[in-house]
Amino acid sequence: MTHDEYQMVEGINQQSVKKTDLYDQYAANPVLYHKNIIEAIEADSEHDTRTGYEELKNLL
Repeated sequence: MTHDEYQMVEGINQQSVKKTDLYDQYAANPVLYHKNIIEAIEADSEHDTRTGYEELKNLL
């Protein structure tokens, strides 16, 4: 995790949230949540691929 990524995480509102509130938000707009989840998975996968490629390149 880079320093910038850490700063973004640190800036997130960390108030406690009831699970029912989260579910209500999800139920109100599931398409938005699905889109965000898919984008996060794709970004993570792309990062892993790039990192793995760089590590492999350094071995050669």
